[in-house]
Amino acid sequence: MAFSRVLGQTRIKSVMGKTLKGGRLAHAYLLTGPDGVGKEAMALEICRVLHCRAQGSKKGQGLEPCGRCPGCQKMKGLVHPDLKLLFPIPSRWANKPPESANGGDLLGEEIAKKADDYYHTIRIPGGNNILIEQIRPLNRYLAFRPVESDWKVIIIFQADRLTPEAANALLHILEEPPSQSLFLLVSGQPGSILPTIRSRCQGVRFANVGEEEILRGLKEKGIPEERLSRLIAKLAGGSFGVALRLAAEDVDRNREGALGLVLGFTGGSPSQVSDLIEEWQGKDRYQLTEGLRLVSLWLRDAQILRELTARDGESCPHLVNQDRADRVVEVLDRFPRGDFLGAVAQVEKAVDLIDKNVYLKSILMNLAINLRALLGGK
Repeated sequence: MAFSRVLGQTRIKSVMGKTLKGGRLAHAYLLTGPDGVGKEAMALEICRVLHCRAQGSKKGQGLEPCGRCPGCQKMKGLVHPDLKLLFPIPSRWANKPPESANGGDLLGEEIAKKADDYYHTIRIPGGNNILIEQIRPLNRYLAFRPVESDWKVIIIFQADRLTPEAANALLHILEEPPSQSLFLLVSGQPGSILPTIRSRCQGVRFANVGEEEILRGLKEKGIPEERLSRLIAKLAGGSFGVALRLAAEDVDRNREGALGLVLGFTGGSPSQVSDLIEEWQGKDRYQLTEGLRLVSLWLRDAQILRELTARDGESCPHLVNQDRADRVVEVLDRFPRGDFLGAVAQVEKAVDLIDKNVYLKSILMNLAINLRALLGGK
């Protein structure tokens, strides 16, 4: 079927498939939902369909790209002339091409990774915002007819990272969109996008991917080991993108590191807490975010175990860390009166602040203080 690289989301595939097949595309769509559930993958799959010349997608003759025509070949490397990808870049790239800013190789590597795996998130060090300098050239780009396709497609990843100036410039384009142009905005935080931009886009909401779907996807990616894949599927929290990142790392070590952060923040000396903060501050923002999410899973498991009448974690299918139920029991014993739900809320607040580019050391210091106050200890 079409959109084969997007796991789950059967309803959305059906809706978008009918829209493409009927040739009734809106000029702009806003794809929203949790991270890693297939929003970016779906945007690229739509682009594959539209740029496949064998299918004549504008006439609705088919939904499965042939993979052989010139359009499909160029989409394999995401180098189609009728496709523009926008994502956060460093401010130093604002007025000059990446090649002259020593960023050409990195940019090429990230695009290649995205072409190979639609669930890969493009990350450029220092790339915190989508700048107005990225939006202005769209006026000239859209002034001409498509080069090889029926549509010019502009995909904006992390659209919530548009600067105010960039958002206003985009709004002017969306107010009078050129014919044969399609905007696909992708965001996990649509509330941070201008309401006037949201109102000019047709919304498409994505749900979490089921564990069985994630297991199937991991198997297709060559991760057949049952215990590891099931653990990853649980830890991923409905995000296939997170599952792929976890599969590329040492999951057990990262879980222990997350638990060590909780124990260190709550029971360590001031110097030990300071060392932990320095260690975690040295991680990149993705590693830090994922690590804190693992922290929240340990805390949630402890709360679930507390609510059981018997301390038999191994028989509780609701524990994410079911294979380490003994460690969950240790957490509960360590914090017999701990406010686990309050602690989870503080961890989630820290993750949100990281996404908003707040100073990392300040986030971690406040988290250490709050966890110690909420959890206490023996």
